[in-house]
Amino acid sequence: MKVARLIACIVAGVCVLTVSVAFPAEKQDAAKPAAAKPEPPADQNPRYFTDLANVNLRYGQNEKAVELFQKALELQGGDSIDVNIAFGMGKAYLALKQTDKAEAILETPLATMEADRQAQYIMAVARLYKTAEMYEKAEKMLLKAKDDITNERDQTMIIQQLLELYKSTPLGQQATAAYEKRLADNPKDSEAIKGLMDLYLYDSKLEKAAELAARYAELHPDDVSALRDLAFFYIASNDLDKTVDVTVTLIEKDPENKAEYYSRIIYIYNEQNRLDKVEEWADKAEKGKIRSDATYEALADAYVKAKQLDKAENCFKKALAANPGSIRSKISYARLLIELNKLDEARKLLEPLEKTDDPHLKTQVQGLLLQAYKGAEKAKDEK
Repeated sequence: MKVARLIACIVAGVCVLTVSVAFPAEKQDAAKPAAAKPEPPADQNPRYFTDLANVNLRYGQNEKAVELFQKALELQGGDSIDVNIAFGMGKAYLALKQTDKAEAILETPLATMEADRQAQYIMAVARLYKTAEMYEKAEKMLLKAKDDITNERDQTMIIQQLLELYKSTPLGQQATAAYEKRLADNPKDSEAIKGLMDLYLYDSKLEKAAELAARYAELHPDDVSALRDLAFFYIASNDLDKTVDVTVTLIEKDPENKAEYYSRIIYIYNEQNRLDKVEEWADKAEKGKIRSDATYEALADAYVKAKQLDKAENCFKKALAANPGSIRSKISYARLLIELNKLDEARKLLEPLEKTDDPHLKTQVQGLLLQAYKGAEKAKDEK
């Protein structure tokens, strides 16, 4: 991962997911598609009453909406509760200021909900709580989700929503003041250090966050996750020399991820235009028997930047030998081949990638293919 990309991950997070009130249906077994069932009559159809309730909810008829959601719930039956019914009924109860009932119904589906759907639902419920000015309740839900949900993308989305909550409500200042007091009373309070570090990050106080990350890592010298956090904080605050120092420690403490750490150091020195250090660390990786597309590609980028294109081409070949399926390496290598006017080789790399479903990737591939085709046409015309 390049330095700029790492900074973007820490500072900007990822794009915020807009959660719809309508949640996706439970997944069906792909091998056994569910047989189509005839729709029950309207007076026995929970979906009919749910839709009707949502219409009433939209026009502020909250008591009628609760009544209709309750009817839908009765008709649904079973042990689980439909998330759309729970969400709509909870929203109606909040509008009626019946917060105890709202909390009870909104949090009921979590016990039976599939893990990959929980984050979306929790974020939607937290937004409801925020709108109802139940800030502490929204914070509690998001903090628990941040600890419980393991999917990295979902975690990032939840952290982004926490950032918004802290920035737009009194919670951020209150939590910061509480943690600062705890640290004044006990400078080795690890929980307070970690909490305050996150709050400073949310508030874009990156240098302060980095200072606290360093204190936490000092208290927990064998905690790999703390060292990784510290490295990323140093990247975010643009202290690249300290980033290298921490990353060197990580090579020793976390040998399973050596390739990632070597490539990070190579990219950092490339950012600083220090080709001698790039080659030194690439040589260390080679001697350490690191055969990784990440390290070879990092070195290739440095050679491209230094206009040593033959050496860059050799590195891309090594990257693809180490990981023949690396799409990133193929695209970067194809870009270099076009620059070297090796258009047929570039097309061979790119054409199989055109079938991708990733729209961003598809745009890159098609753009490079267009360059290759135009270059080939131009070469024909010049003959």
